[in-house]
Amino acid sequence: MISCEHATGVYLGPARVLEAVSGFARVRIGESERWAALALASPYQVAAGDTVVVLAQEERCYLVGVLQGTGATVFRFPGDVEFQAPRGAVRVTAGKAIDLRGPEIGLEGDRIELRARTLVERVVDAYRWIQGLVQIQAGRARTVVEDTNYQKAGQQVLLAARDVRIDGEQIRLG
Repeated sequence: MISCEHATGVYLGPARVLEAVSGFARVRIGESERWAALALASPYQVAAGDTVVVLAQEERCYLVGVLQGTGATVFRFPGDVEFQAPRGAVRVTAGKAIDLRGPEIGLEGDRIELRARTLVERVVDAYRWIQGLVQIQAGRARTVVEDTNYQKAGQQVLLAARDVRIDGEQIRLG
């Protein structure tokens, strides 16, 4: 890495973070260690082991950039936050995971499409109100109900290409 040290004692170049505390980081520049005030334009949380850019002159030292980091970038707002793209799209991409949390989460759209290799849902209760058609197309389907399975319909049709099997202690028709 290239660093710049001017005859006036100004250093601009890489450093290794040894420790990070609120607003400051202890950095190693060559063989020396010193405390640098965080002067980053983004809300990155500096972590030990990061390679950073420092600007130093005499007793003053500022951490002004991150070359290689492992810390988090955290945006904190005291109130509501709204992202808008009136004539465009909003995309969120992550290499590991996207985690949404809140006491209430809403999705609204004319069309919502979910694509996944595996979908796992874990809820206490689920309610669905569907005005039109519900259609499930599957290679196989299995429903396991621990207690009572109740179905009510204006008309019910059961079609099978082969056997239909009903197994129970009692079968009541009518």
